[in-house]
Amino acid sequence: MTSNDAADPQLEDRADEQEMPYSIVLLLRTFLPLSEDDLRSAAERGWQKSFDGKHDPMYFVSVSGEHAFVKAGSHLIKVLSISQPYLGDPKEIAELLPRSEQKSAWKKHRAWVAVDFWNLELPKADAYEILSRLSLQLLSDRCCGVFLPKEEVFMPNDGTAKEGLQLLLKQDLF
Repeated sequence: MTSNDAADPQLEDRADEQEMPYSIVLLLRTFLPLSEDDLRSAAERGWQKSFDGKHDPMYFVSVSGEHAFVKAGSHLIKVLSISQPYLGDPKEIAELLPRSEQKSAWKKHRAWVAVDFWNLELPKADAYEILSRLSLQLLSDRCCGVFLPKEEVFMPNDGTAKEGLQLLLKQDLF
């Protein structure tokens, strides 16, 4: 093997980062089927503009079954709503978390909504700001906590999740 055949660790890191999109996962006590109207309303609150696709064709929502897409200007967000626990048995996954409030919150969830950013070329802070705009509008009492899979961060919905998403919105966290 020549030195040119050796893998470049920086290239491997970038490839690993691009395999998983930036994502915010809302862990829910009960399943939340998202209608087009629900998602449009959330997007309109997050961006303070119409998402009907008529006023501006770059801002719209499309829903088909458990899959939904939010087009916010040049950004594309996929929203996936699933009626089963995230990553498997909540009790088993909860045991991997360090804090008791995290464990308790994770154990309570039975469904989830993933908000995934599909523009891989944006920097992390920008991607999370865009995801937070929508995720904050979907946050409710039904939510047990918010998980950022790529960052391995879990915030219980005890005020911590909302504060964490607001920090992402302000780009102060990363």
